Amino acid sequence: MRTLIDKHYHFFSYFVWTFLCLFFIDLLFYGFAFKTQDMLIFVRLFLFDYAVALLAALLLEWIPKKIGSCLLIAGLLFFAVYAIVQLGFQHFMGNYMSFQAAQDGLGRVARNIPEFILALRPLTLVLLLPWIATAIAISQKKMRIKKSHPCFRFSAVILGLTVLIHLAGLLTLSLQQQAALKKAQQLYRSPYPQELALSELGVNRFAWRDLLASGKEEPVLVQEVIRTETEIPQSLPLEEHHRSIEDSLWKEQSEAETDPSIQEIDAYLMNRPISDLNELTGYFAGKNLIYIMVEAFDFMAVDPALTPTLYQMKEKGWDFTHYYTPKYSCTTAESEMIALTSLVPASNVCTPNVYRNNLFSQSLFFLFRRAGYTATSYHNWNDQFYERKTYHLNMGSQAFYSIDDMDFPIIQGWQSDVELIKETLERCADESPFFAFVITSSTHFPYDQSSTLGDRYLSAVNAVYPQAPLTIQRYLSKAIELDKAMETLLEGLQQRNLLEDTVIAVFADHHPLKTSLQEIASQNQPIDRMAGLNMDRTPFFIYAKGIPSKKIEKLGSTYDLLPTIANLFDLNFDPRFYVGVDLFSDLPSLVLFNNGDWISEEGVYYARKKSFEAFDPSQSVDEAWLQNQNNRVSNLFSISLKIYQTDYFRKRDFEVRMRE
Repeated sequence: MRTLIDKHYHFFSYFVWTFLCLFFIDLLFYGFAFKTQDMLIFVRLFLFDYAVALLAALLLEWIPKKIGSCLLIAGLLFFAVYAIVQLGFQHFMGNYMSFQAAQDGLGRVARNIPEFILALRPLTLVLLLPWIATAIAISQKKMRIKKSHPCFRFSAVILGLTVLIHLAGLLTLSLQQQAALKKAQQLYRSPYPQELALSELGVNRFAWRDLLASGKEEPVLVQEVIRTETEIPQSLPLEEHHRSIEDSLWKEQSEAETDPSIQEIDAYLMNRPISDLNELTGYFAGKNLIYIMVEAFDFMAVDPALTPTLYQMKEKGWDFTHYYTPKYSCTTAESEMIALTSLVPASNVCTPNVYRNNLFSQSLFFLFRRAGYTATSYHNWNDQFYERKTYHLNMGSQAFYSIDDMDFPIIQGWQSDVELIKETLERCADESPFFAFVITSSTHFPYDQSSTLGDRYLSAVNAVYPQAPLTIQRYLSKAIELDKAMETLLEGLQQRNLLEDTVIAVFADHHPLKTSLQEIASQNQPIDRMAGLNMDRTPFFIYAKGIPSKKIEKLGSTYDLLPTIANLFDLNFDPRFYVGVDLFSDLPSLVLFNNGDWISEEGVYYARKKSFEAFDPSQSVDEAWLQNQNNRVSNLFSISLKIYQTDYFRKRDFEVRMRE
């Protein structure tokens, strides 16, 4: 044995060092990211890193020592930096990244890179220790590497051992029957969603699988649905409340279709339940709608003392108290895409940018246009981050107005929503009826740096919340500007005699990013922000002058906005096209998160822990029901992705025929 080690000392030195370094990175990353103790996962990390170390050492044995040492240092630096960036991205944006998303977004966010680096948590830099130790050991010749004697027989044995250990690691995945959205083996082949894959594969193996998958379309497999009674369309008599949809044209097109992917989408969508008409169908029919997505909208932005207009709109309108805003790869753009199309974004790319040339004929813009409305959209920034000039038009907006098209003074930091609202009213108020989609920016991070809006109302905030952290005070200062924008909106509509004929729906794109949960929870909140998925619980309300105020407690999310609004305005729509449901219907809503977590009326499913927590602890969980729900979630992710990949609604661009 000693003779073997002496003969291949080069190999064994590299192997031991590489394995210890990789395993250190994996364990430390897992501790930072997930803080759980799952022995099966630790065994898997051990096996994966062991196999990689064997393969790396085998390759390094066959090349010159100096080149091998440089490659080892470079490789360890890559994995360490990759792990640090993943942790930083999660801290900065609330989710993890993929190479494919980074390819599209890196150039767009280049100016934020210094800010990102400064926001890295210092403790995560300990991940650099293996690289530092390796560099020092090699440079000081502490890592003694004797001349090696590579031979094909030894290499073949090591290569075979590497394969066996790798297969053993894959076998541990097979022991897990279901990993929420995908079976574990599928998760290895296509490592998305990122958080779930990172938790199952470890950061080192995920980096490699992500790199191999970069640039490839994620495979889609629509699983069979085990339907439950609540999911089966009921056989109801054609009474006044029944929503009847004529499918003959759709069926005709499907029967003539030759693309199996399109046929699969047709079959799945046709089999989905159809929500019936209800007492609120057409409640706002014929009225104008101003649909406002507020940047980083949190409950603390609705304050009776600091933001009285927002507070009164929420209190006097319809307040949805159990509403969530799930985050995806590029949070703001994908929230607006969900709000306009009610489809699940792809897990590993910035969906609006990648599929910007698709036609979304089922979008809210097109629904309103078919009802005789003008439909336009507005944002007080340019297309630096997202290709809105392209994808808004393909979603049906007749004109998208960015900061380049509007005339107001540019200030340091993010721009004034007051000026945005003034410009919006100037362009849409003369067209009746109108649908205006507005994307604000005043409350955009950073909150830990000085900016015009972040400092503008600090004295007013400090008078009310003197003990609040400066980051929260700056956020609230920005929220005051947002509130003044809402005041400007109401006054502008009143001056134009449009207030009684206009509905205002206000929702969030995400919670305040780059802000700790503890800081947000430090403000008086109506909910426990520290519990479960409540970090993504956000305000959503609908305001119209004269409507009776009410609290709607039904579970909802961004997915449910489109079908709810379409029903309230009695638009000609097919509920089967949308992931969400009308929140005034009897169909149950399901909140979908990018990491595979989901919330139903019954409780919360945590994909990484593979556990379901019922809201009512006395209720037992039926395993068949739980499996069905996971299948349903998997199908919604898969069918949405297939819709993007096939540009489905360009091929099925027909108007729904209803109530015939």
